[in-house]
Amino acid sequence: MRNADLTKESIIEKAAVLFNTKGFAGTSIQDIMDGTGLKKGGIYRHFISKEEMAVAAFRYAYQTLKKAYTEALAGAILPDERLLRFLSTLKAFAINPPVKGGCPILNAATEVDDTNPVLREEVKKAATEWESIICRIFQEGIDGQFFSPVVNPLAEARFFVLTIEGAIMLGKLHKDTGYIEQVAEILAARVISFRI
Repeated sequence: MRNADLTKESIIEKAAVLFNTKGFAGTSIQDIMDGTGLKKGGIYRHFISKEEMAVAAFRYAYQTLKKAYTEALAGAILPDERLLRFLSTLKAFAINPPVKGGCPILNAATEVDDTNPVLREEVKKAATEWESIICRIFQEGIDGQFFSPVVNPLAEARFFVLTIEGAIMLGKLHKDTGYIEQVAEILAARVISFRI
């Protein structure tokens, strides 16, 4: 890998933490300069704007989160086991998140507006992917006769995402991981109740 590529990757990694902890609006170019040790010209040699950098940083943060969940679920084969492992991982990540600042989807979603439509689309794509993954697991559970056929996979996936993101938001607001722990236990009981 060339030095220029390594520098760009380093900027993205450091900017991801800054944007995820301070927000897009709250992170200045000076913050990024301080975090990377680069001058403004060194940063803008790799990105044409702060908006472009925010998109790259979000992609990096989301892929880091996704990889951490994928690794945590490795070895879980049955649909109910995967969902329960996902929920126990959620509790662990509330204490020690794979991306400093917590869930990049929630953090970016609460801030994106029409001023950065590319970032908005990236966040929507990530949220939709997460919902689709959970929906697919529920569908596999129904198809494999692990879950009752009355379960609506899309409705359950959306319920999962909405409930979890709400718990993350309130947990962050109150600085209390109890919200996430309680929601994870409620959703785990719900998964178990769907078993045939």
